[in-house]
Amino acid sequence: MNPKQHKVITAISNFFKVLVLPLIKIFGVVSFLFSRLTRKEKLVFFILLSILCVLIIFESLKIYYARTQLVPDFGGEYTEVIQGDAKYFSPILAKTDSERAISGLIYSSLIKIDEKNQPISDLADSWQISEDGLTYTFVLKQGVTFHGGQAFSSDDIVATVSAIQDEANKSPLREMWSGVVVNAIDEYTVSFVLPKQYGPFIYNCNFKVISKEDVLSTLSANYNGTGPYRFVNNITSDDGGLEVNLESYGGYYAGPPLISKMKFIISSQPDVSEKRIKDLGVNAISSVENVQVPNFLDFTFTAGRNLMLIPNIRKVPFQDEATRKKILTGEKVEGDIKIRFVFLDNETQKQKAKEVVSILEKSGVKIESVALSVHDYAESLKKKDYNLLLYGYDWSYDLDLYTFWHSSQLDKNNFSGYSTKEDDIYLEDTRMILDGDERQKRYNDFLNKITGLSLVVDYGQKRYPLFISESVKNVEVIKCGRPEDRFNDIISWYINEKRVRKGDSE
Repeated sequence: MNPKQHKVITAISNFFKVLVLPLIKIFGVVSFLFSRLTRKEKLVFFILLSILCVLIIFESLKIYYARTQLVPDFGGEYTEVIQGDAKYFSPILAKTDSERAISGLIYSSLIKIDEKNQPISDLADSWQISEDGLTYTFVLKQGVTFHGGQAFSSDDIVATVSAIQDEANKSPLREMWSGVVVNAIDEYTVSFVLPKQYGPFIYNCNFKVISKEDVLSTLSANYNGTGPYRFVNNITSDDGGLEVNLESYGGYYAGPPLISKMKFIISSQPDVSEKRIKDLGVNAISSVENVQVPNFLDFTFTAGRNLMLIPNIRKVPFQDEATRKKILTGEKVEGDIKIRFVFLDNETQKQKAKEVVSILEKSGVKIESVALSVHDYAESLKKKDYNLLLYGYDWSYDLDLYTFWHSSQLDKNNFSGYSTKEDDIYLEDTRMILDGDERQKRYNDFLNKITGLSLVVDYGQKRYPLFISESVKNVEVIKCGRPEDRFNDIISWYINEKRVRKGDSE
């Protein structure tokens, strides 16, 4: 017998001597005593034994909970119902709130904008602005990878901006990057050179970055980003809408998000009844007003967009200031006046349109109320085919009124048709100011001026409805410039929990 075998046999022998044999003796004694008890005494014994067991379990649990703590755990599925439309999730093509929200989870931005409307790091580690305000230089993070495994570098920034600027792609971001020259200084440094000073340009840098390989192939099918979630698939949901599935990306540079799966159910008319929400396992509802579902918290927030009523002064009867003011305030006007009133076919604008019509009718004008789909509404804007327009002005992070009131925009987004040389110079000078507070003050002064001329009725910032189940934890009060920014802190949200010893991180 070798020494190792001897140790094993000795250990087994000691185990029987020290533990097993004494237990057998104790059991024998207990059995002997128990056999001597009367039936009533046995009942009392079992009651006392049960109480003892309960006390032992209670004290054990008490000690367990005192020495442990709940911490977030990986797993769970976040399912959000969105009222809206979606087709493209490439950030270069995304236009709607739902498209941009999902795109923002798949792709990282060069920079992000925080709740105080200040730029913060994302793919860029740091940046500098030249004294003349024309050159923006960014130092990029190293070690970042795309979901497909490609390494991120300055070449991807160059390729993304080039794709935005390419007229063939028809990117909604194209105009804000017109004339900007992008240079890859080295593998992790990139610069943007502006044709002229533009104060809020830093906000333009909140764009999502696509891999250079994907830019060269297809923009609308291969969703390969560096964001916290990886695209899985999109399918037609059982209500005829679109279902988009994402999964946590373990290689995300800031660490994998705790919620392992995300599902978005997008529909123009979603069913948000309590039964439907329960059946689908939904734990968030966005862009739907007045949700009444138990255990859902209201996280509705104001986004950087204002709802405005804009008269088209290219056409009668709004060419005359006095007539404009009377009609818009419901004061009686003379003559047979007809107004084509155009607005989007959604609940927010239709409700506001009813309020507007109730005021306009007091002036005695005949109103043709026209609720249009997104596509038809866009066509009407191009043709300026309206007398009166209800428009959601999406200014995001900076109230740049140049786009809507400068004479250079008369064939584009200047929906009122108003312009003067004096105001052109004012707007040109304002957008060159680097100081954000000063820039906003001047824009507010201009907005007050055109409001006084009855060129616009501003209904204030639009509220974005968002309701999230109590099952989703660590969701802070949301303050952001755009609806998609509500996911800026998604990696800290969680659903599952686990217990660990106090002092342990896991």
